[in-house]
Amino acid sequence: MSHKVLVVEDNPVSRMIVTSLLESEGFLCDTAADGLEAVAKFEKSSSGEYTLIFMDYIMPNLDGIEATKQIRSSSHPDAAIVRIVGMSGEQSEQDSKRYLQAGMNDFLPKPVSKDSLIYFVKKT
Repeated sequence: MSHKVLVVEDNPVSRMIVTSLLESEGFLCDTAADGLEAVAKFEKSSSGEYTLIFMDYIMPNLDGIEATKQIRSSSHPDAAIVRIVGMSGEQSEQDSKRYLQAGMNDFLPKPVSKDSLIYFVKKT
């Protein structure tokens, strides 16, 4: 099964690390540098193009929570079903609840590991 993952991360080094780890396991990746770019890419994508979105929480222009809300409320056919996994160094229970309330399916604490990324891709 081919997975195309959208990696949304404003830090270029972190974005490169996540995509490199995923691509080393044979997964296809696309990237966005902030929430605005992520929403635009998702809305322009074809149905089924993205099976998973790794969404950073703190980003300029549009943070991960607002980007997730916009994706979930869009008219895209996959808006309700694409898996969105939030990523953040903030790991409080309150933050996790905010991610889930925004429409994220799960949460991945930073720094991420190859095993944790692969776990979420295979869970999709």
